Amino acid sequence: MGDPQVIEILKDAGITKMPTITRICQKDSLELEEADRNHLAEEIAASPAEKILITHGTDTMSETAQFLLDAQTTITSALNSKTIVFLGAMNPPRFKDTDAPFKVGFALGGLQALPPGIWIAMRGGLCPAGSVQNKAAANVSEEKTST
Repeated sequence: MGDPQVIEILKDAGITKMPTITRICQKDSLELEEADRNHLAEEIAASPAEKILITHGTDTMSETAQFLLDAQTTITSALNSKTIVFLGAMNPPRFKDTDAPFKVGFALGGLQALPPGIWIAMRGGLCPAGSVQNKAAANVSEEKTST
C-alpha cells in the first residue's frame, strides 16, 4: 500500500519537522465497521499526543467522528483532553485535481488553534463532531441545520 499520502503532502509543503504518523486502518470508509472505530478510539486514547489529525474517507467521516464523540463517555474519558481533527478530500491526493493539500494545511492550522474536542475540517470551516451530516448523493458533507 505504500506510505500514507499525507507524508508526501507535508513534504511538498516544506514541513521539516514531520509529525508522528500512525497507520491505523487503511480501508475504504464505506467498509469501516464498529470494530475498526473501536480500534481507532483505543489507539487515540493510548497515544501520548494531545493533538491528533485523522485522514478519513469523506463518505463516513462524520459517523466516525460521532462514534469518537460518543466514546468519550462510553469507552474512554482519555479522549476528553485531546484535540482531534478529521479531514477528508473529495478527490484523493493521487488525482491531478485534488483538494487534499489545502485540506491537510487547513486541518493542521485548526488543530493548532482549536480547544480540546472532536472536530471536522470541511468546506473551509471547522465544525464540532455531531454537527455534520453526510449527503452521499450530493457528494458533500454539511453542517446540520436545526428544524
